[in-house]
Amino acid sequence: MTHPIITQQDLQLEHELKDKPAPRVTAQDLADNILCFEFVKHVTPAGKVLRWAVLTTKSGFAVTGEPSAAMSPENDDPVIGERLALENAKSKLWAFMAYHRANI
Repeated sequence: MTHPIITQQDLQLEHELKDKPAPRVTAQDLADNILCFEFVKHVTPAGKVLRWAVLTTKSGFAVTGEPSAAMSPENDDPVIGERLALENAKSKLWAFMAYHRANI
């Protein structure tokens, strides 16, 4: 079964990279390292909604990415905002995991 954090885009990328011989971090490696994730929402005084995803790894290390934000508060969509915030946080975790793997 696919981990809920792995997207269709992740699976497509994995398919494209499956024959690459060098070590790398896979989408499954990333997902397996995430103990849990949650979303933090902040509304500015001007009504702008920002959302961050907080990924907590098995080691207890927490990662956030850049927040998601709609240009206009009227366009805010929680589902889209959380999806974008999660992708932003995953991008940050990819970098940390790749650094760690390269220095083992």
